[in-house]
This record gives sequence, structure tokens and C-alpha cells, in this order.
Amino acid sequence: MGPEEAPTFAGDKRPVYQRPASFRIACRWHRPCFHPYLISSQHLIGKEGALVKPCSIRTFFQQDHARLDDLLVRFQTLKRSDYAEAKDRFIDFKFGLQRHIVWEEDLLFPPWEEATGLTTGGPTQVMRREHRQIADCLEALHKKVQAADPDSDEEEQALLTLLSSHNRKEELILYPALDETLSEEKRAGIFRAMNEIPEERYKVCCADR
Repeated sequence: MGPEEAPTFAGDKRPVYQRPASFRIACRWHRPCFHPYLISSQHLIGKEGALVKPCSIRTFFQQDHARLDDLLVRFQTLKRSDYAEAKDRFIDFKFGLQRHIVWEEDLLFPPWEEATGLTTGGPTQVMRREHRQIADCLEALHKKVQAADPDSDEEEQALLTLLSSHNRKEELILYPALDETLSEEKRAGIFRAMNEIPEERYKVCCADR
């Protein structure tokens, strides 16, 4: 794999590019919010599934948070001037957020629960409950998008409020703990398994884009 190549996951079609430092100012709720679809070249898995360089759970999933942040910012920016383009950005956001949640619940939470024995009352149970709340807010915003209604500020703010708190807990507590608990081999296995989850699990919608 050359230095410019990166692994791809189902639904990823966009090129890798760097987050401009100036974009940090545009983040409206948490952390630098500009990132592409793909994992950075410092954390790669080769085409045959072999680990090329150490993979950090925190780095990858925090960067995916930032990528999703950017998609929603672009939806907000475009919705009153070019709703067709804004809808495309929302579709990408919804697909990506649902995929992110599936990755966490199917691939991150089980090894954490196995390693710690915290299957009830632990942090992953809290994360799952918050995922359901996030899904409800996402669906409320989705209904506005389906109706091509740009007056969705209230739905967006409700979602952003949940995501801000939720992502912060994951980035500061859960992801570092997983990196500490899981071996490099197990982390690489998680990244390989991401491609094995069928796209249908992500509940793709707005197919008439």
C-alpha cells in the first residue's frame, strides 16, 4: 500500500484530505469538526488485512466523529440556499452516524464488556441508551429533510446537544480504555470486521437522492 492509500469501508467514496486549521473555528459543538470519510494514513490496515501500523481506536473513532460533524455543518450551511445539496450531505451524515453506532455496538462494546465483566450498569449500557436517544433525534430531523423543510433548527440542536455529551464521554473514557485493554491484534481485527457488516444494517434512507 502506497503512502497515499487508505482502507475503505462500505459506502466510502470520497478522497482523503487534511483538515484545515482554520476550520476549527466553524465547529459549533465539540472538537475540530472537519475530517474525511477515511482513516488517516498513520493508522492503516493493508489490503490483505495485515496490520501495517498500530491502529488506535480513539484516533479512528474520534476522527469519524469529526467527519460526521462536518457533514452536519455543511447541511446546516446549505439548507436555505441549496436544499438538494443539503439533502445529499444529510444522507451522508445519517448513513455515517448509523454505521458508526453499529460499529460501536457490534465491534467495540462486546470486547469491552468481556474484558471488564461490566455487562449491566456499565458505560456501554449508558452508551447504548444514548444511542437510542440519538436515533430518535436523528429520525425527527430526517422527517424534516424528507419534507424538504429547512426550519429544522430545533431538531438539529436537540441532536447536537446529545452528540456533544455522548461523543465527549466516548473520546475521553471509552476509546482510551479500549486502546489500553485490547491488544494490537484485537484492534486490527475490529477494523477488519468493519467491512464484514452488511450495508443494510446502516438503514440507508432517502434513496431518491
